[in-house]
Amino acid sequence: MCSFEGCQNAHRSKGYCHTHASQLSRDRPLTPIQYRRRNLAKNGLKKCADCQANKPTEAFSRNTKAPDGLAIDCKQCRYWLKLAYNFQLSKEDYFSLLEFQGGRCAICRIEGQSKTYEDWHVDHDHSCCPYIGTGRGRSCGRCIRGLLCPPCNTRGLSWYERIPAHMQTINEVNSYLENPPFARMMSTFPILEEMSVDSHRAGRGQGIASGGGSAGTGMEGAPFPPAGP
Repeated sequence: MCSFEGCQNAHRSKGYCHTHASQLSRDRPLTPIQYRRRNLAKNGLKKCADCQANKPTEAFSRNTKAPDGLAIDCKQCRYWLKLAYNFQLSKEDYFSLLEFQGGRCAICRIEGQSKTYEDWHVDHDHSCCPYIGTGRGRSCGRCIRGLLCPPCNTRGLSWYERIPAHMQTINEVNSYLENPPFARMMSTFPILEEMSVDSHRAGRGQGIASGGGSAGTGMEGAPFPPAGP
């Protein structure tokens, strides 16, 4: 495989593929190869319409109506688009919230394994917006509570909220429900309290942390920087 980062071609000379070895021999800066769509398919790659990155076809969902049988956006970009649509939460806001939680589940405090969005579920108050993901409604954006690991969100919390109130005696869960991290993070940026949800979220290039104010402090007491583009 070619030594140039991101190149999927087989190496030919000096550890580089034919194209990059040619660039090297001519003393030109090594740059990513601009593949045509047909050449991409031959190499098992596809260009994402959103992030514009050439990725393996496994990174795309199936779409039987498309000519190549694949979605135009990669799975990761599609996740961020769904997040913005369903929760009015931008990618920048998501990572600001994760940093605020110290990179851990807001309840059990377990650390993510792959360090990606696949580790976490966005939890919200279902009594406020019960139809998210059903096609019948979206979140107002203010009922988001925090990021949870899959077991806490799908099994632990969903069970806990259904049991009688006198049996809800787990301090960690009660603390999370009474004072969710998303609300606490929002309070560190007072300017956002005066702004509507649509004006500063929903993936319009402005994350919570980029809306103004100074950097906040995470659950572990460590400051986190404002989210960038």
